[in-house]
Amino acid sequence: MKNLKNLLKLASLKVSEEEEEELAQEVFMVIKYFDELKEVEDSSFINPASLNFHPQELILREDQEVPFAERGEIIKNFPELEGEYLKSPPIKSE
Repeated sequence: MKNLKNLLKLASLKVSEEEEEELAQEVFMVIKYFDELKEVEDSSFINPASLNFHPQELILREDQEVPFAERGEIIKNFPELEGEYLKSPPIKSE
């Protein structure tokens, strides 16, 4: 649970205790699945590019430029500017 708290902090995520408990269970299930995968001795016959478990999620669309008329609102609400660029806080400080 401590590692999950650290992960949430690094990702700048705030969740309720109920959500944290759900996330802990989901992370546990993912780790358990990876442990099962470690038991596979030879996976050389599997082509990773062929793995498509959810084909409906991979439907691609044409890129479309969508103008955003409220640029001023974003700039006004952004915490810091550097010239004409929006400056965000560092993800991880050294």
